[in-house]
Amino acid sequence: MKFEKYPLLDNLFSATSLFADLNQKLVPEELALLKVTEAITLLRLISADTDLLLSDISEPRKIDLADFMQKNFVFNIPIKRFAHLTGRSLATFKRDFKKTFGTTPQKWLTRTRLAKAHFLIAEKHQRPSRVYIEVGFENFSHFTFSFKNQFGYNPSSIAPVNK
Repeated sequence: MKFEKYPLLDNLFSATSLFADLNQKLVPEELALLKVTEAITLLRLISADTDLLLSDISEPRKIDLADFMQKNFVFNIPIKRFAHLTGRSLATFKRDFKKTFGTTPQKWLTRTRLAKAHFLIAEKHQRPSRVYIEVGFENFSHFTFSFKNQFGYNPSSIAPVNK
């Protein structure tokens, strides 16, 4: 489901992303619940179909794996959850994934997330301290280690200079 640009929703995401900018490890649970409630309320204002989307609790059917993964690789969820969301058992997911992408899910996720991070830092001039969460990494030090391992240099070496 796609939504038109909506200033209040943009504001919500900007406010939430401040935690990443401030290097907060976790958003306090109480605040996270408030932000989720705020997001749902705003989405309901934007589209009457929001409740239909959110209330679909049917079992997922087997869907196009490549398309799903290309659209959702930034979500930091376990491989088992990706399998469920694509309508597959874990074993079937891994087998289908290998056929589709030629590698394991974890290797593909890491490589794809790092490529997106490199693009955001080098081309869109975003800060590594913000990018790592946006592309699905859980902590900054693991992101930096993986980035250097993949590209041979630290993300900060191509990051924009703060003015």
